[in-house]
Amino acid sequence: MNPWHKGILHIFLTGLLAALLLGLAGQIKPTHLQAQSPDSTYTIQPGDTLGTIATRFGVDLTRLAAVNGIADVNRIDVGQVLIIPSDDSRLPVVAARPGDSLAVVAQRLGSSAEALAAVNEMEPSARLFPGQPVQIPPGLTGESELRFGAVVHVDVPPQLVQGYTGRLAIQSSRPLSLTATWNGLPLPIHPEAEGDSLWQRAFLPTPALLGPGFFPLEIGYPTASGVVVSQTFPLLVGGGTYDSQTIDLPDGKGGLLDPEFTQPEIE
Repeated sequence: MNPWHKGILHIFLTGLLAALLLGLAGQIKPTHLQAQSPDSTYTIQPGDTLGTIATRFGVDLTRLAAVNGIADVNRIDVGQVLIIPSDDSRLPVVAARPGDSLAVVAQRLGSSAEALAAVNEMEPSARLFPGQPVQIPPGLTGESELRFGAVVHVDVPPQLVQGYTGRLAIQSSRPLSLTATWNGLPLPIHPEAEGDSLWQRAFLPTPALLGPGFFPLEIGYPTASGVVVSQTFPLLVGGGTYDSQTIDLPDGKGGLLDPEFTQPEIE
């Protein structure tokens, strides 16, 4: 091969190699970008409460508890690593019923115990306590079909928290005069938007001294024949987080604890 041909071949091979390297560079992603997650983590420090952590990161307390599988917001451990959910990382959550296992919840939702176990980092055979929040994969409805006449959907939080307010949303197949009673307290219900009477909403105020435990939400409406039909939904209330201060009374001030003074304050 003469020198001229060798020079042409060298230029050709050099160009081909450069093209291949550029092509590969366009396909390769930096590994640190692939490893990033929209969620962050936080290690619980002495003096932390779940409420203060939620406030610090601007996350709803109920959501923070659900994402981390915390049933009692008053019980967290120093050194425990929490997942701080981002806006786009929320998964649907359902509350376990009495006697539920992960397999029973999966069957009710039309999923598999293995799928729920992977999402919740549990064993597929795990048993659940009533009200335990269970994350479900995207795409599942969260509950089986509601059988409540013209009421086709009732949306309530998986868990309410003492001292906080939840939201209730009710969808119907036709306009209804809905009534709702939350733990004996009548709730004002309003259409979601002007002219849209198929979605109605109400607030669920949860007193600081209520719970923890299950409390009844009763929803009803009069049928076309005038008969009132209703259905009761047990809602789980979890303990809230509150600051406290211990005051040691000096000698001679014990009279301040007399029921004559304390009972009006308690009331």
